[in-house]
Amino acid sequence: MSLAIKVVCFAVAAFFFSGSAWAEKKVLIYHSYPPGEWVHGINRSFEETFGKLGVTVTVKSEVFHSEYWLNKKPTEQSTERTRLLKVLNNEKPDLVLLCDDEVTDFIIQDVAAKNTQFL
Repeated sequence: MSLAIKVVCFAVAAFFFSGSAWAEKKVLIYHSYPPGEWVHGINRSFEETFGKLGVTVTVKSEVFHSEYWLNKKPTEQSTERTRLLKVLNNEKPDLVLLCDDEVTDFIIQDVAAKNTQFL
C-alpha cells in the first residue's frame, strides 16, 4: 500500500470525522475500474488507517465499469446511474469516495444532491 494512499486516508479521516462520534462509520467507495490491486489497496487503506485512529470503518465498494458504460447510449447510462444511486440510498454511508475521474464525472451531481459528505 502506497504512502500516498495512507496520507489521503488520514486526511479524509481527520477532516470528515473530527468532532463526530468515533463509532463505526460507513464508507461507500465508487470505483471507476474493476476489482484488482488498486481497488483492494484503497479499500484496505481506509480500513487500516481509520483503525489506527480508533474508528471502525465498514467499506462498501461499488464498481462503475467506465470502459463499458461510457460507450453506451444515454438511456443505458441512465440505468447504470440509477443502480449506483440505489446503492447510495440503501447504504446511507457517512462518507462517499468517488475514486477516479470517470465515476466522478458520471455521478458527482447526483451524489452532491443527496446531502452526503463526499470526496
